[in-house]
Amino acid sequence: MPAHTARSALVGRDRELARLREQFREALNGQAGAVLVSGEAGIGKSRLVNELADAVRGEADVITGHCIDLGNAATPYGPLVGALRALVEARGAHEMLSYLEDHQLSGATIQLLLPELSESEGPALSSGMPPDDEAGPERLLAAIRALLRAAARRRPLLIIIEDLHWADEGTLTVLTSLLRGLADSRLMLVITMRDDAHRSDPARRFAVESVRARVLEAMPLSRLEGNEVRAMVAELRERPLDPEKFDQLLERSEGVPFFVEELVENASAPLAETLRDVLLARYDRLSERAGSLVRIMAISQAAIPHDTLVQLAGVSDEQLEVTLREVIDAGIIAVDEADLYAFRHALLREAVRSELLPGERARLNRALAEILQRAVDSGEQHASLSALAYHWEQAKDYEKSFVASLAAMQLAASQYAYAPAAHFGEQVLERWDEVDAAAEKARIGRIAFLEQFALILRDAGKTARGLAVVDLALNEVQTVQDPVAHAGLLLQKADYHSYMGWPGREPLITEALAVLGSSDDHHKLRAHLLSLLASMQMRAGDLQEAIDTASAALEHAQQSGDESQQAIAYNLRGASLVSAGQVQAGLADFEKAQPLAATGNSLMWFHANYSDLLNNIGQYRRAVEVAEAGLAIAQRYGVERTTGAIMMQNLIEPLLELGEIERVDQLLWRGVDTHAVRMQRVYMLSSRIRALAWRGHPDEAERMLREWEEPLRQTAELERQVWYAALSMEIAIATARDDFDTARAVIERMLHDPRKRTGSQRRLLLEGAWIVAECRARGEDTTELASGLLAAWNLQTQDLQDPDCARVFLALLHPEGSLLEGALAAADGETVPRTFGVIVRIELARHRIARGDRSRAIEAVLEAQTVSTRLSHAILERHVSELSRALGADRNRSATDGDPLLTPREQQVLDLIAEGLSNRQIGERLYISPKTVSVHVSAVLRKLGVSTRTQAARSALGSSLHDR
Repeated sequence: MPAHTARSALVGRDRELARLREQFREALNGQAGAVLVSGEAGIGKSRLVNELADAVRGEADVITGHCIDLGNAATPYGPLVGALRALVEARGAHEMLSYLEDHQLSGATIQLLLPELSESEGPALSSGMPPDDEAGPERLLAAIRALLRAAARRRPLLIIIEDLHWADEGTLTVLTSLLRGLADSRLMLVITMRDDAHRSDPARRFAVESVRARVLEAMPLSRLEGNEVRAMVAELRERPLDPEKFDQLLERSEGVPFFVEELVENASAPLAETLRDVLLARYDRLSERAGSLVRIMAISQAAIPHDTLVQLAGVSDEQLEVTLREVIDAGIIAVDEADLYAFRHALLREAVRSELLPGERARLNRALAEILQRAVDSGEQHASLSALAYHWEQAKDYEKSFVASLAAMQLAASQYAYAPAAHFGEQVLERWDEVDAAAEKARIGRIAFLEQFALILRDAGKTARGLAVVDLALNEVQTVQDPVAHAGLLLQKADYHSYMGWPGREPLITEALAVLGSSDDHHKLRAHLLSLLASMQMRAGDLQEAIDTASAALEHAQQSGDESQQAIAYNLRGASLVSAGQVQAGLADFEKAQPLAATGNSLMWFHANYSDLLNNIGQYRRAVEVAEAGLAIAQRYGVERTTGAIMMQNLIEPLLELGEIERVDQLLWRGVDTHAVRMQRVYMLSSRIRALAWRGHPDEAERMLREWEEPLRQTAELERQVWYAALSMEIAIATARDDFDTARAVIERMLHDPRKRTGSQRRLLLEGAWIVAECRARGEDTTELASGLLAAWNLQTQDLQDPDCARVFLALLHPEGSLLEGALAAADGETVPRTFGVIVRIELARHRIARGDRSRAIEAVLEAQTVSTRLSHAILERHVSELSRALGADRNRSATDGDPLLTPREQQVLDLIAEGLSNRQIGERLYISPKTVSVHVSAVLRKLGVSTRTQAARSALGSSLHDR
């Protein structure tokens, strides 16, 4: 049966269509693009997109997904499932399965959205998931990205997502991931959305943030001008309207194409008074039987299959076909690309739906719910539990709505679509007391449901509500004798506190252990609880307590036979031992943990804690290797930018100590997902601020610190390592401003802090020695500060007093000639942060100046200049430059000595400046961020002694001519 098609040519959209075609051409060349076509209802968004789709079908597969208006009950990933099914239809299930096999993707992950693939004949799918799976949502995103990338490699894709204003949050999360992860694919994404959403609406936020991030191009559609409306009318009518009638039509339609079309359709009659009357004009001309069919169809927000419509209408196929021809010819119903019946426009459906009487609406909802229920009960793969729950609720059958809502909640949660899962969970909880034998019908006890629901609320970001549900469950669990459930709820409440960085977690874990009692059972749960307690004690700096608790956790883990828990216990005990200064004993525990940490959580945390302790003891290269391996695991599980943020932090920190600032910039540019929990983003804060300060951007670093000041303060109260990191951030900002008085105050605050000290202070003691040297050079008395630092250094165990670091530390505190000379080689050692190669040479130059040995002072300054230029450390470059000028040293010695004045990257930037490229264009050419380009440009201008890009370009040209 043919679909009704718009009878007019596309009018007034030439510029927009040309831009869409241009974007598509770029996509064919491997430059993926995304466009948001927005505007009011009826403005022609779908009409424009369909024009593009018709034009490119010969060159690409066009797949479309529709968002459906079910309110908060939206089907998880609804439009994406529709689009992926269209791709399966276009390519075949076997080819789709081959994409998964080629990329070693988890079949179980993809089958969450496309369960029908499990029944297809094709390559076997790898399960690929760790048993203690915490990475599902991110792995699902990674699987969808890789699947579309592989599909686009075989043949270009045009993906259309219609009506984003009705999208669920899971769809928005996937789209965010696609926009940032498919830049080099032969793929184009076009999204349509009404522009009347409130600014707090999730879809509106997604659109604004994506356009601002320049990963989505905005294409707002405006109303047609008078001449464009006239052209459209001419396309729709054989004879022109008289001027008065046209003016009335123009005024009534307000230039909205859909209304123009509807008004032209009824131009022979008096113009309707309201837009609703305009929309219903076609409906009013239908026969009684056709009008009834249209009202029946209006009850479904989604397009309707033929078999469903036969059941819903209660007529024979022959009768239905006759009536369908009438409503299709009337331009109310169309047959879409999937051979489903749908209203030609959502506005038509909304207008007809408003004609339904209350009893009629309830009856039709029940009829549709019964059809959907039969489909669900028969195991039909495409049956929608979300729609089933929605229609039972609309039919006011609350018992069946209760059962369907619970099933919809559990399915949505299994697909990591936590927002709709939370909505359905609320419906279940609301109806629990109204439904007879609710637990029996739900096949789950109330406490178990509350525990499950609270987890969903946490993952949906509804923290306050989730805690309230946990507390409700805790109140109810006290009426039954179930210590395991009780302990589990206390553990869940503690997890809430951890996610938000709140205090009070340790008493909850202690209470959970007390609830389990002293009986010799539940070893796995006890091991888990004790490991969590040991982790909290370690982070709080209570190291001996952490060592003892981790040992107890290890005993229970060994009795349970759980190797993952054993690995975690060894891990925590080893990290605590190292932080307490027992480095060799701690490293021995990590050797025992490694073979046991084979999967999932234990594997991630092995690499996280091991790389962190290696960084703390100065084994920077090894720390980088371990963190890189951990990051690769995070990437494999799809959590690189969320839970993998901790691994990213542990990679960046030793890279900073090694002076590899450009690689740090690249890692930070990749960023952390906005869906990462607050604690993970707090951990990444230190790296971001230190990198900004390194590059000479203290004001931006301070703004970031102030923005996160309260979460950082709360976390620092619980975790000593974060407290030390906060001090490090303050020092980085102060030293970047050349404000060593403030930096000194921060170090003094650390020395006077009465709480327990951990191995995390070792790096700050070194920083304190630099601060002493700078304050002393400015004429300040540093005797007391130097004594305090030396005393703190000597309180460390011998394992923490690295020989090279000790030489540098002592030489900066007491700059005698022999000590400084001996510190030179030490400063270039593997265990000393690279910045101290500059700091020691600056101090040595000062010492030689004081002794009147100018020539050797210049020698030290020139060496410092070489190292500081390589590091691109802004404040150290400034200090070296000032000392060089004071000595009259030749800053441009590169012309004669053969060492380049600019780093290789800076030379690349200068060459592109000479070509006239902007910062953004340079960044695209070199694959670095515009902000990093700005840093390089500033360094180039400073080193060349010029103030403008034009002068720098002339310098580059002059150098080029000289080289010839």
